[in-house]
Amino acid sequence: MPFGKMPVLFVDGEPLANSRAIVRYVAREFKLEGGCLLTAAKADVWFETLCEIIAKVPYQEKDEAKKVFKYRLLCAK
Repeated sequence: MPFGKMPVLFVDGEPLANSRAIVRYVAREFKLEGGCLLTAAKADVWFETLCEIIAKVPYQEKDEAKKVFKYRLLCAK
């Protein structure tokens, strides 16, 4: 298993690691990227933005002080 962790997608017996790489591979394989480079880039922008938002969610933080800080940022109006 590459890098010793999940997720891994096996394509023709070859391991493909990293969830973002897997998502992009599947999008290309099934023609879900929009058909032109600009549309594919716009989809990447949305995908990366979603990943950044998820990374800010407090439950992923191990340090309790940082978790409280992130929670307050997330809930700030």
